[in-house]
Order: sequence, then structure tokens, then C-alpha cells
Amino acid sequence: MIVKLKGFSARRMNYIIAVMIYCFVPVHFYVCGEASGVLLAFGVLLFVLTFVLGFFDEGRGRVLPVILSLFGASINMLVAH
Repeated sequence: MIVKLKGFSARRMNYIIAVMIYCFVPVHFYVCGEASGVLLAFGVLLFVLTFVLGFFDEGRGRVLPVILSLFGASINMLVAH
């Protein structure tokens, strides 16, 4: 059973999370290696959250935020040190 919350939009949350993942990319250049690894893990966790929230989104266009967050997570993987 899917519970509907008034004012909650899974698509809006997915776009916000995808933007957050992209905001982590420049931070990798200013932190140490351990913190870069933590940011990478958090970015992958946010990607998984976006993937799960994509199933609760109805209608067309629910795949776009998931694809954006996948590219953001892969960029985070490339710049992590």
C-alpha cells in the first residue's frame, strides 16, 4: 500500500537530490582523502535513494532524475581521491 502525503512530490525530491550530488563534485578538490571517500559514499547513497524514489513517482519523466543522479554519482567516482 502506497501512502500519499499531501505536498510531497517524489519527482521534486529526486531533482533536489540529483542537484545535491552534483554539488559534491567541487568539494572533492578541497577535502582530504578520507573526507573524499565519505562524500563518495554519501553520493552513492543519494543515488540509491533517488533510484528508490523513482518507483514512487507517477507518470512520464520519472527516469530523468535517476539518470541525472547516475551521471552525478559517476562523476563523483571519477574525481574522488
